[in-house]
Amino acid sequence: MLVVDLDRLERERRLAVEGEIDASGPDWALDGSSLVRLAVRLDVQLAGSDVVVLGEVSGELRTECRRCLADVGVEIRESLALAYQAGIDEAEAERREVYVLPDRGWELDLGPAVREHVILAVPRFVLCSDACQGLCPRCGANRNEESCGCGSREVDERWGPLLRVLAGE
Repeated sequence: MLVVDLDRLERERRLAVEGEIDASGPDWALDGSSLVRLAVRLDVQLAGSDVVVLGEVSGELRTECRRCLADVGVEIRESLALAYQAGIDEAEAERREVYVLPDRGWELDLGPAVREHVILAVPRFVLCSDACQGLCPRCGANRNEESCGCGSREVDERWGPLLRVLAGE
């Protein structure tokens, strides 16, 4: 799906790549999260001997709230601007912030670069709401759904010296 026929690109100079990606495979596995759907709209252009890809990737991510562990859906929308250059090695490509255009073959796989951008677009810390109260550290009750009888005012004695400094003692 994310493979561009370089011979066809040479003839037409510009190709559109659109569609849904099956994000259930191992290449798209994310720590503690899963992509429900992922759509791409890319415009692939030949620029001399280089290839330029512009477009957007969008989808939905299912993950846990970092405070209460509730299931949360997060929309992902990321603009892409990728450049592939021929005749350079991986180290030079990284220095130039581009991707290597393979010297051999008739196909260009955009999958790894798109995957990299999707992973970077995934929010690191997700909350079900800004007002989420999380779980009680003592009994584990979800404070959004119920109040617990734990003494949350109890202070760990190890904090005593710091609290005395803050109180001005």
